[in-house]
Amino acid sequence: ANLLKDLRHPNIIRYIDIIATPKDVTLIMEFIAGETFHNYIQRFVQCRDYWKICKTILLDVAAGMVYLHEHRIVHADLK
Repeated sequence: ANLLKDLRHPNIIRYIDIIATPKDVTLIMEFIAGETFHNYIQRFVQCRDYWKICKTILLDVAAGMVYLHEHRIVHADLK
């Protein structure tokens, strides 16, 4: 949580708070409205710009990862 609180990047979901109880730890994160990534990309499978859209998404993910690595953070669960 201490690492997340100072991160500010348009491609990384913002950390808001943490709630710790004796049984659980809950991270409160920015809400991103919309659909799952899988559903989003499936809408464009037949689109002529499908690969252009995929490239844009992958470049955004890469930019977020570069930002994390610049802050010495390794993301271990990128799907």
